[in-house]
Amino acid sequence: RPSCMVDSFFDLGKGLLQISSADLQAHLATNDEVFERAFVPSSTLTASTPGDTISFKNKTFKRVRFYETHFVRVVFTRCQFNECLFLSAHFEDCAFHECTFIRCNTHKFRLSRTYIDPRSFLEHIFDRNKYSNVGVDLFHALLKNSVDESEPVFRDTAEYHFRIWQRYNRTKYWTTSTGLARWLDTKFYAFWLWNVLFQRVFGYGVRARNILFWTPLLFASVWAYNHAHWADFG
Repeated sequence: RPSCMVDSFFDLGKGLLQISSADLQAHLATNDEVFERAFVPSSTLTASTPGDTISFKNKTFKRVRFYETHFVRVVFTRCQFNECLFLSAHFEDCAFHECTFIRCNTHKFRLSRTYIDPRSFLEHIFDRNKYSNVGVDLFHALLKNSVDESEPVFRDTAEYHFRIWQRYNRTKYWTTSTGLARWLDTKFYAFWLWNVLFQRVFGYGVRARNILFWTPLLFASVWAYNHAHWADFG
């Protein structure tokens, strides 16, 4: 019988060499990259002295597994995270400045008092067809954190993409359903149509450029129709 293949996107790195907080800091003190390591599961990455901050600048984390890691007062500047796993990780009092996330698994991660730009995830995000639920979870966490941190630009970006990934997720579940019920699912059609129109025309209410673009067109359409039927209207 063929063996079941484990999805590498959720690989916890049990076969990788483990690295502790002290080992990671010592390694990155003399190296710019850490590659294929598993941070000690359910442990904390924080400074040894209470109240101090750990700072990483211009570092690359490639295929590092941070399963259930608790990050406390860690500042990342111009760092790149390439196919890393942050499953159930928790960032508390952390900051990400000009960082890039490439196909990272952020499922069920939490953010508390953390500065992070949602746009850091957009250019190289994971497959929307396979991991739409992870995308919904990601942008929901980013949205909540942005609201808590009073970051209106980050909040609008997170909300915009949260609604898009909601559509991706609903579409995924619709495509996996079978039978006549799938084709008679009027609630899905209504949701999909409204979601697309709300995005394209109004930008989900958070993108002014959509409203500025479509409002003159809608006004011109109403004016043209009114002009064409002026005599009929008396």
